[in-house]
Amino acid sequence: MGKKEFVKEALDWDQGIVTTFLTLFSAPEKVVNNPQAFTRPWKYATYAVSVSCVFTWFLIHSFVETQDPSVFWLTPRRMLDLLDGYQSFYENTQPLKRLILGAIAFYMSLTIFLFAKRKSMPGFLTISLYLIGHSVFIMFVLQSIGVMIIGRWNSNVVTLIAIVTQATYLTYAIIRILGKLKWTTILFKGVGIFVIQFTLYNASATRFVHGAYYGILHHRDMIFQAPHVSTAQYEEEVISGPIEKEAVPADPFVKEVRVDSLTIVSECSHPSPQEVARITLRCFSKTNLHWSVVLFEKINRYSPDPADVLIRVDTTLRRVFAVYRIANDSNATVHVAAVDVATGKMVSTTSVSLSADDVHVYDVAVDSSFLYLGGSAQYKRDNFDLALLVKLDKQSGRVVKVNQMGSTSFASWTSIQHVNVMPGQLQCVVKRDFKWMFLINKTQWSTWKVEKRNL
Repeated sequence: MGKKEFVKEALDWDQGIVTTFLTLFSAPEKVVNNPQAFTRPWKYATYAVSVSCVFTWFLIHSFVETQDPSVFWLTPRRMLDLLDGYQSFYENTQPLKRLILGAIAFYMSLTIFLFAKRKSMPGFLTISLYLIGHSVFIMFVLQSIGVMIIGRWNSNVVTLIAIVTQATYLTYAIIRILGKLKWTTILFKGVGIFVIQFTLYNASATRFVHGAYYGILHHRDMIFQAPHVSTAQYEEEVISGPIEKEAVPADPFVKEVRVDSLTIVSECSHPSPQEVARITLRCFSKTNLHWSVVLFEKINRYSPDPADVLIRVDTTLRRVFAVYRIANDSNATVHVAAVDVATGKMVSTTSVSLSADDVHVYDVAVDSSFLYLGGSAQYKRDNFDLALLVKLDKQSGRVVKVNQMGSTSFASWTSIQHVNVMPGQLQCVVKRDFKWMFLINKTQWSTWKVEKRNL
């Protein structure tokens, strides 16, 4: 379409964009029943989404805060670059995503509720393009106004505006298009069509963006491999009561354990709150320093996360095990150091690296022969985390087996928070976060009983 044709159609009061825009407010049935007298549906949807993209760009660059650079050292460089790109891609393509997926979902919901009327009514595709294009435009205009009024980007406000706008307009438009029927039938179908459209859209929207960005545009940048879900059998029991939370240490950079009359302390030296330069393990006998050993010293931009530094004492071998995680350019590596309690001599060091996008360890347990690490392995492309249970030999520090367990369904994040050693089995407290009905974040706690012979 040339400039002259565009201007003519935009300003033509009898057939142009302005008339189409106003009529879709006052009498949407006139537009969908006689599209020849108005701007064509695909053209109108294209114009509406193009203008919506401008509003979206304005909101993002004016009100969305950039990531705090102080947390970069905790994130693998590859993942940081991908996450920044994904956030930008997700935000800038919202109008287009809402048009394409919204129109498809609306078309399917019309087909479900009005299948018998498919020949007597205007084309469902025409209705979908007009109404979804119009609702997307209204939604982003109102979101822009709402964000400007409160002066900052608020996800709850933006989401509420989107739901209310689309629910109100689509239900109103469908009721007008259905015409003279019983008001109960019209209301039921009008609300029902929106509910089905809303459910289908939310079930596919995040998958669509993940697939486009990670699976197509950046598939070569992903470490992702089809994860090995362990065949280790476990019994699961859902915890219905409240979960007892561990006390938060007064100083997250210092942790300690006691064995007999000795106190063993791990200390993260931090020149600033955003940087750990050194991890030192010290042993005190009463107030006297017994020995001191350096576990980690920073040599590049990466350093451990203090929250992932854990220490456990094995009273059988008289060793203290220190576990810490360090991000790198590709993903993250978990390091395990074994130190003799009596002398402070470093007995062994082990690195645990997975073909996953990131890894975290939340608890450590020891039995007579082995060391167990409980945590999570992250797979970003398909948006799930698997519960991680690593088994190491206490004597040599050798990794015996890496177990990844849980659900690989989209938007499901499973992690082992606590590991308790029992006779013949491990009892793991497991946290699973997921999206209920593809919309509401929910958390489920359960206990897994894993037989040691299966690990």
